Amino acid sequence: MEKFLWDSQLPVVTLRGEDSRQFLHGQTTADFLNAQEGEVFHTCWLTPTGQLKALLEVKVSNKILSFIVLSGNIKQLLDGLEKMIFISDKVEIALSKEIRRLQVVSFNKSWKETEAKWLPLDSNLPEEFESYSILKKDKIWEWKIRQGLPSSLYELDGTINPLELGLIELIDFDKGCYLGQETIAKVKNSGQLKCQLRFFISDIKINPGDPLLINSENEKGLEKFGIVTSTLKNNDRFIGLALIRKKFVNIEQIVLADYNTKVFLHTPLGFTNI
Repeated sequence: MEKFLWDSQLPVVTLRGEDSRQFLHGQTTADFLNAQEGEVFHTCWLTPTGQLKALLEVKVSNKILSFIVLSGNIKQLLDGLEKMIFISDKVEIALSKEIRRLQVVSFNKSWKETEAKWLPLDSNLPEEFESYSILKKDKIWEWKIRQGLPSSLYELDGTINPLELGLIELIDFDKGCYLGQETIAKVKNSGQLKCQLRFFISDIKINPGDPLLINSENEKGLEKFGIVTSTLKNNDRFIGLALIRKKFVNIEQIVLADYNTKVFLHTPLGFTNI
């Protein structure tokens, strides 16, 4: 069976100083105060109201934290972090050189579980990956969609709760205060998600931002089933991601009223329910 890699070049952000762990601990959803040397985290950067803005991959090294932005706008992130540093904080943020990041691509298990490595930009492919093929850009985008890995502007515009995107493993609920904690705690404790992310397959193109409408069973007219966040042409069909309203999340296919065509729905590979 052929094996694949996601090969990317990404800038690294470093946080230095005695307060670097405490600072990132309060700004993201992971527990950095109790992190072990060399540990790697995936964590969320949220709005003050608990909506997702970026996904980070962070490496811990003594008083230095290094991270890359897997999804999101790095400039917005840096601007946001800079604004949260007080004069008394012993922490400095700097944008470093790019690294080469390799991640094993699986179409069978979550992106959160597959191996990733950071290498110097000019590094050759490590011997352990010599039997792997590098996926092209369109195939990486397909993999991200099938995984439910938030990547589009619609998934990272600061209006979607990370629990609706299936990112519960990236949130430490015992760590104490952090940006957006109050909203996240309320949603988790109540179990009341307004919607959930789903992977879809369609014979027609449905653009990001388009609503999914069905004929209402109880009322005359149309009912909003969900909203599309990502779309990609895949062979002779279209695939994508959509936020589906809670009462419809267990339905596997729908007929779109305005297109009179079926859309098939699946839980993304990387999605974890609360």
